[in-house]
Amino acid sequence: EHLTLYVIAKICDMIEDEKVSYKDGKRYLFDLLKSVEYIHTNYGDKIELQTLYTISCMSRSSYIRYFKQLFGCPPIVYIQNYRLRQAKSMLKHTNNPLTAIANDCGFCDSAHFSRLFKQKYGMSPSHYKDMIKDHKKPSASEE
Repeated sequence: EHLTLYVIAKICDMIEDEKVSYKDGKRYLFDLLKSVEYIHTNYGDKIELQTLYTISCMSRSSYIRYFKQLFGCPPIVYIQNYRLRQAKSMLKHTNNPLTAIANDCGFCDSAHFSRLFKQKYGMSPSHYKDMIKDHKKPSASEE
């Protein structure tokens, strides 16, 4: 729901700034939302750029251009960031091993996942998981 509102607001801004016509803006809104919904549903699988622009009924170049205008990054970066957010949530809310989380979130291997996670969040996934676990422990006054 928040994503839909965000996309609508961005499309309205693009129309107002005359970057797209009203007719095109309306079309891109629904077409891009379909591809983002696909990303959110299938982030654990391999996602091909061709699938996304086909779902959106756009050419490759138009899809990438409008996606970047809306989300501030190319679709591949958006997918990577979405996967990292999902992995971070899994690290916080499950006891699944890192390899399972990496696999569930669509990363090709746990080393690649760890490298990207550290780049994005400034710490390794295992350090983040330990930090969360330590933070959840009751303090001495609660015991």
